[in-house]
Amino acid sequence: MKTLLIILVSIFLFFDGCRLFDKSAPSAPHTEYSYSTSEITSPSAGAIISKGGSMIIRWNGFKAKIITLELWKKKLYNHQVIVTGAENEGSYSWSVPLEMQASVSYQVKLINSDNPSEYIYSKVFTIK
Repeated sequence: MKTLLIILVSIFLFFDGCRLFDKSAPSAPHTEYSYSTSEITSPSAGAIISKGGSMIIRWNGFKAKIITLELWKKKLYNHQVIVTGAENEGSYSWSVPLEMQASVSYQVKLINSDNPSEYIYSKVFTIK
């Protein structure tokens, strides 16, 4: 039974690994949108944001008409929605909740609301 389990896991890992190199395979849920000109310019790398204050999120080159902004901690699956269904105006002002957990590893994720597989992340910043 243990041998069968090892064989099945090995087969799964082999085929899952093949998908990484097969461009025709569906992309993973965390595949970043790749416009070389799209970027989140604020918050900048290493920025320190205070809880209870406001933060201006700015971006350029992202062509979506309707966007969603999320706050991620180290690109983990737990995240907070900042806004959804907003018009793409190139910036958004967000009031950072006082109860936000302090961390040095936050990122903003900018998503095309009409096609969620299109997104970019900001540089890592701190909330304290």
